[in-house]
Amino acid sequence: MRSRISFSSIRLMLTLFICAFAMLFMQSIFGEEKSDFITDLLSALFGLSIVLLCFVPSVIIKRKANLDFISFVKLTTPSAVIFTSSYYALYFAFLLTGFLIRYTDVFTKELNPEANVYFVAVLMLAVCIYAASKGINNLSRAVIFIFALSFVAFFIITLGNIANLNFEINKSNFSFNYNSVMQGVLFYSAIAFIAVIFGFTSLKAEKYKLKHTIITVITVFVAAAVLMFFIYFSLGKYAERQPYEVYLLSKASHIGVVSGMDSLYLAVLTSSVFVLITALLISMSNSVERKCRKKALLLFAVAVFILFICAQNFNNVKDILTDYYILNFLNFISAVIIPVIYIIVFRRRLNV
Repeated sequence: MRSRISFSSIRLMLTLFICAFAMLFMQSIFGEEKSDFITDLLSALFGLSIVLLCFVPSVIIKRKANLDFISFVKLTTPSAVIFTSSYYALYFAFLLTGFLIRYTDVFTKELNPEANVYFVAVLMLAVCIYAASKGINNLSRAVIFIFALSFVAFFIITLGNIANLNFEINKSNFSFNYNSVMQGVLFYSAIAFIAVIFGFTSLKAEKYKLKHTIITVITVFVAAAVLMFFIYFSLGKYAERQPYEVYLLSKASHIGVVSGMDSLYLAVLTSSVFVLITALLISMSNSVERKCRKKALLLFAVAVFILFICAQNFNNVKDILTDYYILNFLNFISAVIIPVIYIIVFRRRLNV
């Protein structure tokens, strides 16, 4: 039975990569404060180094016990698992609603101003609920094709901006700003949510190796660096006044007489967000009993949509759900603090 439902660790890593990529595509490639190329490159390096460290607790559990974190929780504290599961359900609800807000914001403001945000949110949730009900194995299969689409779009969008590159030496592109680095680190370290997804979905991932995680995070860094390079040296100062630089990069792309690759951007954005939301739904469902998972998915999605409605009508709620300080704090608690407590208390179960 185990071999029939297991899947390659590399497929799980591709899923996590697409989830991280969705974050980059939904939000500005920069941090909240616009800066210069070297500063933002350092921000990505430091921020994604933090992301890599956030994987450590769940990786220890996977390598020592061949379990994901939530399975280890069920094994060690079966009577108290409801408390841990309840916390993570709230955490995933916060994440999912925030990402849904960001996606509908990009979709309606830049791509389709006439679209109804509530309809877009319901449609995305409905599709993702169905996909989540099929499990992480089937999602990871679909990710192979989505990754291929992302790679092609990424290649075309960047290749289509080579003619726009301007290498005029400008001191502002090679300066260092400490405050801007801290803002950028805050943005990139927010991608640490993928470490939590790993901690809830890696049970059936076979032949896992530490290098898979390292390569995944390094690849995210390289992709972010390439996008930053083209934004700074092809869009220049114009990009600093706009909220969605990657979208602008896709619109500025042109290969011969073909121009405007924003349809590719839309395809990759939507596909990546689909993977992200589905992975979060699967993570949440893995924290409850198998027989209750379908009902839990529906109730969870309804709760998320209610939060989404509140965010669209009350700016304070929206600000909280999209705040990177709060997101980073919750990521640290969820990816590091709680798993480390379990590792310390139940270290004999891990033989460490």
